[in-house]
Amino acid sequence: MILYATLGTNNLPRARAFYDPTLATLGMVLIYEGREEWAYGPAGGDQVLLYVTKPYDQNTASTGNGSMLALTAQTRAAVDAFYAA
Repeated sequence: MILYATLGTNNLPRARAFYDPTLATLGMVLIYEGREEWAYGPAGGDQVLLYVTKPYDQNTASTGNGSMLALTAQTRAAVDAFYAA
């Protein structure tokens, strides 16, 4: 059901120093490295499960700014029903 999660950070190098070894214990590796975001997923795969990024609005990362949870749905009708509920 959960497609991916995004965590905001104010210090990308410090976040990477934490997440690289921590996520490795769960079998996750860095699969994408951009200028202001990194993506982690299962070793040998290409599905992103966790993004670590500076907030899109360039403001300070905090509870609720820079964090996002993406859910997956099987159909557009399911998305519409979720939205309506």
